[in-house]
Amino acid sequence: MFAAVPNIVHLIGVLHGIILCGQALFLKLVQPDAVPNEDLTRYYATAELPRIVRYVLRGVLRAEVLSIVLRERAKRGVDAKEWVSRKPANRKPPGEDKKRDPNRQPKPPRPEEELPYAYAPPSRKALFAWVRSRSPGAALKAICLDLAVLKDDLGPEKWQEIARTINRFGGNAVTLFQEICERWLPLSAAEPRKTQRRRNAEPSPEPARPVMPRALMPLRDLVEPLVQALRRSRAAA
Repeated sequence: MFAAVPNIVHLIGVLHGIILCGQALFLKLVQPDAVPNEDLTRYYATAELPRIVRYVLRGVLRAEVLSIVLRERAKRGVDAKEWVSRKPANRKPPGEDKKRDPNRQPKPPRPEEELPYAYAPPSRKALFAWVRSRSPGAALKAICLDLAVLKDDLGPEKWQEIARTINRFGGNAVTLFQEICERWLPLSAAEPRKTQRRRNAEPSPEPARPVMPRALMPLRDLVEPLVQALRRSRAAA
């Protein structure tokens, strides 16, 4: 069935390894006596377990939905398209250029939640909309960031395969590496780079939302259904 969609077969294979890493980390963190180690505390910039679990949970759910979307495309015989860098188009003479509105503002980047699932679990519709609104490579990059998928955990060969896949299908493995480095660099070295990136991404001087919402959805209500589903899937395998 998948012979006609080799790109999707490749994507699903890479994604499967990422999902296994994320599921193992998630199940480890939701144990009653779980305590985040120094590496996780440094990566997620917090020692608060509920915060870390929410990021890992978001990565796992997005990865599962991306896998579903890819399999649906494979069943329809629609293969994933590889990203092809566009060559700069030949410039037209000045008189033939289309007039542009000088007041037109560039489209701001899509903002991410400062704390995933702070008030409610994600709906199935929202998860599918997130996956379908970006390329597979861009989705893989975001999932790797949420799940703390690091080169030391995977080994150089698997890491290089993930990086090539991200670039091949519309993502940017260079910026993934830069963002991971920022999380691991000392604060004195990473802060100027983070500040510059925030300035470049800011669409308008709107008031920032609080980093830690006052009310958080009870973590138990958010986590228990997924824990049970993961354990059932592992038992069935």
